[in-house]
Amino acid sequence: MYLLDFLIRRNICFYKIKTPELRFIEFEDNYEETFLKNIVKIPKKEKITSVDDKKLLTVKLHAKGIEINEGVVPKLSKKGRPYYIRNANEILIGRQNFHNGGIGIVPEELDGGICSNAITSFINNRNIVSIKFLFYYLSRSSYYKRSEKYVGGTGQKEFSEKILLDLKIKIPSLEEQEKISYFLSRIDKKLFLMEQRFIQLNKCKLSMLQGMIVKSAYDKEVPNIRFNEFKHKWTTIKLKEITDRITTKNRNLDSNLVLTISAEYGLIDQEKYFNKSVASKNLKNYYLLEKGDFAYNKSYSNGHPYGVVKKLNQYNKGIVSTLYICFKPKHFINPNFLEQYFKTSVWNKEIYKIATEGARNHGLLNIGVEDFFNTKHKIPPTYKEQEKIASFLSTIDDKIKITKKKIDLMKTYKQGLVQKMFV
Repeated sequence: MYLLDFLIRRNICFYKIKTPELRFIEFEDNYEETFLKNIVKIPKKEKITSVDDKKLLTVKLHAKGIEINEGVVPKLSKKGRPYYIRNANEILIGRQNFHNGGIGIVPEELDGGICSNAITSFINNRNIVSIKFLFYYLSRSSYYKRSEKYVGGTGQKEFSEKILLDLKIKIPSLEEQEKISYFLSRIDKKLFLMEQRFIQLNKCKLSMLQGMIVKSAYDKEVPNIRFNEFKHKWTTIKLKEITDRITTKNRNLDSNLVLTISAEYGLIDQEKYFNKSVASKNLKNYYLLEKGDFAYNKSYSNGHPYGVVKKLNQYNKGIVSTLYICFKPKHFINPNFLEQYFKTSVWNKEIYKIATEGARNHGLLNIGVEDFFNTKHKIPPTYKEQEKIASFLSTIDDKIKITKKKIDLMKTYKQGLVQKMFV
């Protein structure tokens, strides 16, 4: 039975439209346009009387799926939103954030979870549309971002169920839907495995960092994990004894590349990071850094309450604000070891001592330059051990970077396919 014949008998209005740019060769029929309400239904809403032992579900943005909302304890009240039970293979749409990709399919392991009526649930008509095809169709950024125009208001925007049901969708035959869904789900599975490897590599790196670096200047004399050939105790030493402060200004305008420190990306071009320049017009008073130099950003952020220290790796030269404390390692200190050392949080204990309570101003820790260079650190006594630790940890970093690049390429590949496989 042809899809169109099936639908005409049921008085469902469809319109034939063009075909996608990229398609499996065995399919030639036009896609057909209809409203979402013609191919899905909202399941019966049965209010629950108890939230005990129930998993509260939430929809992640950018179509990243459904997860348990660990940070919220659901409470029933007469004035609050009601909660409903959601079942596996229902599509959930966050009515306040659909235009930001708030959509996902309830997985089997979250069957029976609950969510408030701020999240709408759909069940697909299996004779017309595949649940996975519907998800892939609705979860395209080009689709859900465009849907925002259907919601009025200037404050918190919320899609009504009527607006959602009146959204248009273009579908091929059920057979073609299933083939598209299978193909894309294979890519998703490969992406999932790559992302799991990325997570495991990062866990491995963190574990090695914690094991190969002595936890503080006052901790035991050697790390928990060490190469067998090294036997000497680690040395407690002040930062000023192993580094030289950099105060060279950009007087001759040797560089106009203004850098900022990102906890994730390190010292990076300010314009690329902010999509604009926030530097002053006069660049002569900025500190001039060369490749291999370090800078400390005293700004605290999530996960970095005592700021971050980063080494300049991406550029030969650059300039930074004088709010940063800049330095370079002395000749007997391996710069790559020092970079790995500052990726840990062990040095935070020393910063804690000099950043007294309440000494914060507009996100900046109030830390004096002299106090910073007087902080104590425990390091390997030989350059050779520093070098070997750095080389080992850098190898893991390289694997992480390669895996991340593969993930990004696969996501780009999938995004390109999705844009061409749907109408």
